Amino acid sequence: MKWSKVSRATKYQVYIYDTAQKKYVRKTTVSGTSATISGLSSGTTYKFKVRAYLLSDSGKNKYYGDFSDVYKVTTTAKSSSSTSASSTYIGTAKAKSIALADAGVTESKVHDLEVEKDKENGVVVYEVSFDYNGYEYDYTINATSGKILEKEVDRD
Repeated sequence: MKWSKVSRATKYQVYIYDTAQKKYVRKTTVSGTSATISGLSSGTTYKFKVRAYLLSDSGKNKYYGDFSDVYKVTTTAKSSSSTSASSTYIGTAKAKSIALADAGVTESKVHDLEVEKDKENGVVVYEVSFDYNGYEYDYTINATSGKILEKEVDRD
């Protein structure tokens, strides 16, 4: 799994939801923006969260950031001896709600609302566009994380 770099982060902690304990437990700590998690069952959906932390200059204190949104990952069998994780997409409804919330409007107030899944520079994205109050809004949203990658507001 991969995530975006957090400014000044020293390391990242990856947590997995443990269904038996009914809570997130730390699985690994890494210094980069990706982690490979082994020991997962084939054909199973897992939930992960990531949080960054900054180690103080003395190395004695850790300053933790907020947890990320939940990453849902479903494993699939590559062969009988290995599994591979593939992220699931947030869906058109979630992409639409992210764009509308960012614009500060409700769906009932906009017109010409369109959501399309696309691929840009090898990244799957949702393109969300709508008109509101004389302006045209265009969003590009990462289909896995829900992060707004690009936003344009033009006079209609």
